[in-house]
Amino acid sequence: APPAAEEVATEDPKGALFDAAADAIEAGEWEVAAAQYDAILALDPADADARAGTTVVALQKRLEGVDPTAALAAADASPDDIDAAIVATDVEIAGGQPALAYARLVTAVRRNFGDDRDRARTRLLECFEMAGPDDPDVIAARRALASALY
Repeated sequence: APPAAEEVATEDPKGALFDAAADAIEAGEWEVAAAQYDAILALDPADADARAGTTVVALQKRLEGVDPTAALAAADASPDDIDAAIVATDVEIAGGQPALAYARLVTAVRRNFGDDRDRARTRLLECFEMAGPDDPDVIAARRALASALY
C-alpha cells in the first residue's frame, strides 16, 4: 500500500513544501508560495532552490498590474530613473530576456551613485540568484558588474 500523506510529509518535508509552493505559484497565490519557501528556509537556510523560489515569487508579486510595454518604454526614455530600470528589469526577466535585464541594471550601476546605485546592484544580485551562479548570462553580467563598480 502507498504511504499515507502524513508519512510522506515527515519523510520529505522539504519535498512536500516545494510541491505546495509549486501548486500555489500555478494558482497565482504568491503569499502562499512565499510562506512555503519560508518554511523550507526555516528547515534549511542554505537551500538555494528555496531562495530562488522566494525571489521568483517576489518578482511575480511586483509584476502584478504592470504593463510590460509601458514599463520598458519608460525605462528606455529615462535611463537614469532607477525605479523605471528596476521595473523594466522585472519585465525582461519574466519575459525570458535575462541578459537584457542584467545589462540594464549594470548600466544603472554604472550611471548612478549612492543609494540608487546600491538599489540597482542589490536587484541585480537578486536576479542572479534566480538563475544560479553557473548560468552563462550571470557569469558575463558579474564581470560587467565588477567593471562598473571599480
